[in-house]
Amino acid sequence: MTKHQQTSLIVVLWVVFGGAMVTLVTTPAACGGTLREALASFGMQLADPLSAAEHEPQPFEPSPDAMADVNHALATAKASGKLALIVLGANWCHDSQSLIAHLEAPEMAALLDKKYVLQLVDVGHLEYGADIVSRFGQPAIYGTPTVLVVDPATETLLNRKNMHQWRAAASISLADTITYFSDMPTAPMPDSGAGSGDMAANLKTALAQIDTFEAAQARRITDAYKILGPLVALERNKRPDDFYEKWEQVRVLRYKLPDDLNALRAIARRQAALSDKKIVLEFPQYKPFDWE
Repeated sequence: MTKHQQTSLIVVLWVVFGGAMVTLVTTPAACGGTLREALASFGMQLADPLSAAEHEPQPFEPSPDAMADVNHALATAKASGKLALIVLGANWCHDSQSLIAHLEAPEMAALLDKKYVLQLVDVGHLEYGADIVSRFGQPAIYGTPTVLVVDPATETLLNRKNMHQWRAAASISLADTITYFSDMPTAPMPDSGAGSGDMAANLKTALAQIDTFEAAQARRITDAYKILGPLVALERNKRPDDFYEKWEQVRVLRYKLPDDLNALRAIARRQAALSDKKIVLEFPQYKPFDWE
């Protein structure tokens, strides 16, 4: 194997373990086209974000009224003194399938029964569920699965700061899954910044700016789903050649945005704790999608 071929193989393996499909185009030009195409095909089959096998269980079922299902789960949780665990996912998504497999493991049964009321919500081909995440303060579905742990008495989202880790559920072990849900607080935690009732004016302004920024980026993601959703619904061999490139462009934003938002809010709170002066934030700049 030549040096160029080794580089190409490394790129594909990086893709398989969570890297970006678009990096395949960085394969050295000296590498033969046949090898590059073969490795790209191999990588797409293994790293396909829609790679759940047809024979796998179908835990996510379409509902005529998913919001009513959520209402029922919240009411049941409140009456029984438990938390509502709302999981938005899809049967075609291997991360969704991996999370459900962990939740159905015998080791999780006692914990779920004691602490949670579980409600699964089918997002279809990315066209459903936006109203549900919006209800709990999320302007878009940033990943499948999306895991919402909700205090039913106040409808407060308890796992807001680390909920997005489940977009890579296939890489999270059963032991870590058990720890995550076992350690979940059963009531809202005090905010690390000023309380909502006496929030400093500069912090309130900064957080509003961050919310506006998030809303604009979330609209981009939601609009992108209108393009990607119908392509997701196609059989793999019928998707257009540029599908994975489009998917990757959106994936980059979906993954980066929540982390950037957490960082911005943390910066705002730190600055507010130190001074009552105007908080100046440096917002990240994201590349436009090719079709924008």
